[in-house]
Amino acid sequence: MELTVLIPILQMRSLRHREAEGTNTGKECCSDYIKKPIKFCKLVSYQKTSVDCLKDAIVLNTIQNNTICANPNQPWVKSAVKYLKRRKSKTRPASHSC
Repeated sequence: MELTVLIPILQMRSLRHREAEGTNTGKECCSDYIKKPIKFCKLVSYQKTSVDCLKDAIVLNTIQNNTICANPNQPWVKSAVKYLKRRKSKTRPASHSC
């Protein structure tokens, strides 16, 4: 293959979203999901990954400032999102004791 053809192909491949191993911040995509549920009291927020990502994921942010990729189809993840939405709607600061 000629170099003039190969260079644009390599450039296009480098434009894809950066994937993180089980972690995510901002516009990154998740390549893996956490295997075990997390205690809800350790969670502070969540966000969904971009629609441009190959894998749908919910990114959970913990009180230890960790970001964790979770499968949005898992029942515990759906419950965690509901928990965080309810907690966010309350006016007083949430307690983080588990």
